[in-house]
Amino acid sequence: MVTHTIGIKCRQCDTKWKLHIPLSGNNVDVFATICPCSAIIVGNYNSVLIKEDLEGIKITNQAISNDQKYLTNGHFDILDISPEDINRLPELSLE
Repeated sequence: MVTHTIGIKCRQCDTKWKLHIPLSGNNVDVFATICPCSAIIVGNYNSVLIKEDLEGIKITNQAISNDQKYLTNGHFDILDISPEDINRLPELSLE
């Protein structure tokens, strides 16, 4: 299964994590986990927009922001950092 790696920051404990979220082929998919501080991390993502980015397809409309690709339950933020910086983060496994 193809995965997409993102960086997040828990709003409760300010810890930064790496998540490997599956790209299932659905237009929108859900991911969930629990931070060690007990914050519930739940979100969804627009798989179509992520696939366009990964395949290098040029999006002709204005720049697409993280909040159009990802929705969160408010307990975490999506980090806008380089893939190298994401790889240095500890991994938080999905439930």
